[in-house]
Parts: sequence; structure tokens; C-alpha cells
Amino acid sequence: MDKYKDAALPVSERVDDLLSRMTLDEKLAQITCVMAAMGFFVGDKEQIMRDGVGQISTLCGCFTKEMNAALVNDTQKFLLENTRLGIPAMFHVETLSGAQSAGATSYPIPIGLAATFNPALIEKMADGIREEMTALRMKLAFAPVMDVARDPRWGRTCETYGENATLASAMSVAYVKGLQGGDLREGVAATAKHFVGYAMGEAGMNIAGAHLGRREIREVYTKPFEAAIRLVNLECVMNAYHVIDNVPMAAGKEYLRGLLRGELGFDGLVVSDYASIDKLFDVYHIAEDYTQAGIMALKAGIDDETPNRLCYADGMKRAVESGDLDIAYIDEAVRRTLSLKMRLGLFENPFADIEKMNAIYQNKDALETALNLSRESIVLLKNEGALLPLDFGKLKKTSY
Repeated sequence: MDKYKDAALPVSERVDDLLSRMTLDEKLAQITCVMAAMGFFVGDKEQIMRDGVGQISTLCGCFTKEMNAALVNDTQKFLLENTRLGIPAMFHVETLSGAQSAGATSYPIPIGLAATFNPALIEKMADGIREEMTALRMKLAFAPVMDVARDPRWGRTCETYGENATLASAMSVAYVKGLQGGDLREGVAATAKHFVGYAMGEAGMNIAGAHLGRREIREVYTKPFEAAIRLVNLECVMNAYHVIDNVPMAAGKEYLRGLLRGELGFDGLVVSDYASIDKLFDVYHIAEDYTQAGIMALKAGIDDETPNRLCYADGMKRAVESGDLDIAYIDEAVRRTLSLKMRLGLFENPFADIEKMNAIYQNKDALETALNLSRESIVLLKNEGALLPLDFGKLKKTSY
């Protein structure tokens, strides 16, 4: 058995062995992503995954859980049997209020979850999401949103745990703890997003400057991230689209390497928000092309590009071959990707279990948790005139 396939060996030793066998093309493939929707890939599977692939995006997913299982199993079978090293893919999915996957249990939106003030119930919810996702073998969740939202104009406030950094921290820790579980081989890697200060873009805009001081960033906006990193070993972080001090966060070395990895001690995977690296070239215009955008992001600390292979592509290969990019940056990112895949148990079991999915999806306990969260999320601000409870016998219909 090749050392990298031996689950009895330390992960670091397995990664060293695998990395030593890889070509530059195979390394680049591991830090990129391919989109799959409705059971089909955007492009020819044999061509786009000939050297393997790091992640599979299932943002849209399939119509049924059986189709999703077939997508996972067919893809993993192809990678194991038709690529030189047989490295499985890491499927990711959104899970803000339940896995965004056909047949999965739906829960209240995060701003409603925050209104419960019940971290224990949030952890139970996340544990249920973990069970559904592990049955499907989609092992990377793009959640929770840890942005502290203090501008009501921002359109994604409903995805957050609100304006209080302490409450957001408590909810974030509970969610990550439930999702990742006690043994990551049976858990799902959580992705905290969006680092950092994303909810505070000027005029409530998504892609804009956030006018935040360094102290405020550390004492407010990094607080949920720091709590999840230090208390429950957060596995993954996603960068944001916005700008601080005229530097887009996708190129924000000061924050991604300095603050996140240096000050907060994060040693996991950093993934790009969808097409955020592209924007260094086609929106912010600080890169002369997509390759330079990719090099800037990689040096800043973004390990994986999602959802497509555009910036971490052939141009980056040429940059290494010409000496314009030190391959050590690529090796660093590949090492983190492979390490997470191994710790998630994907090398040993990459396939979906449809029988387990049928038994777990929307089970009685999950539906009861969703109902209890819905009830506890309701907040009565002021019961004027004894409005509640409603007396249906006295209610009258009104026409407009």
C-alpha cells in the first residue's frame, strides 16, 4: 500500500508522501474547484478532472437525493479509477439553515436562530445537518456566516446572527461544534465566513469599502472567528468580497496571513468566496490579468479557488516554470487541502450511502428540532392591547 493511502499513519506523513508524488498539474488541480449542477458538470468531466480536482461545487444540487448520491458516487468513482493518484474530491454545499440539498431538513434562517438565544439547540441542529451531509459524503459546509451585521441596509443580514458580537460568537461556536463533531472522520468541516468585516460595506453594499479601524475589527468583527478557532478547532475560513484600506480582502495579506493565521492562530484551509479572486482583475483592476489575480490571492493566503478554475490555472503553472512564482506557495495550499481530505476520512470512504440517507433525512428528531427552533425564534416586542393570544372569535376580515 502507498503510504498516503494508509489511514494508520499520521496525516502529516501521508501528505508528505502524496505531495512528493504529484506533478505541478496535479497540485494545481487540488487547489481548484469544478461546478456540478443537476447531476451535470460545467464542461467535459474527463477533460476538466483528468489530473484530479480539489472541490466540487454543488450550489444548485440535483432534484432528488438519489440524484445527488449518484453525482457523488459517479464522480468519486471516476477520480479513483481514472486519475493517476486516485485522490477523492471534497464536495461542498451551503448549510446556513440546513443542507442545501434535495430532501434535507430545513431550519429557520440564522437571524431567527440567533433570536432563540439557545446555543444548545443550535448545536443539536448542526449535529442533524452533519448526519445528513455525512450520509451524502458532502463533507465541506459553507457555513456559518459569522459576520457581525450592524447596518440594516446590508442585504445579507438574515444570514447572520445579528449585531451582537458575543451572541454571534456563542451561536457560531455551537454551530461549528455540532457540525464538525467529536471525530472529523464522521463530521463535516465548517467554513466560517466572511473574513472580515464584510457586513459593514459602505451604504450597505456587498462589494464596497468597509471603514473600520484595526481595534474595532479585532474587538468586534473577528470575535466570532476567534472563538470558533480557539474553542472548537474551526477547520475552514472564507474570505470576503469587500475592501479595507483600499485593499480587496481577496488580496488582503495583512488580514488573511497576519490577523487570521498570525494573531488568531488559524491553521486550517482558506477558500475563496465564489469568483472573489477574479474580481481583483475584472472589478477592482489591481491585477493585470486573471493569473496575476491568482498569484496575489495565493500569496495573500487563499488556498483554494472556487467555484471554477480560472485564476489558479495554466497561467499559474507558467508563472512557476518561469520563476515568477515560488512553488512553495502552491505546496502550502495543496498540503492544507490534502490534510483536510484525509482528516475527513475521504480517502477511506468517499461514497454516499443512499440507504442511510433515506433513514436520516427529515427524521422525527430533526423535524422536532426544526419546529422547536421555529417556535423559539419568535420574538414579541410589545403585546399592546393584549393582542396575544389571538381571539379568533373576535377577528374580522378587512377588505382593501
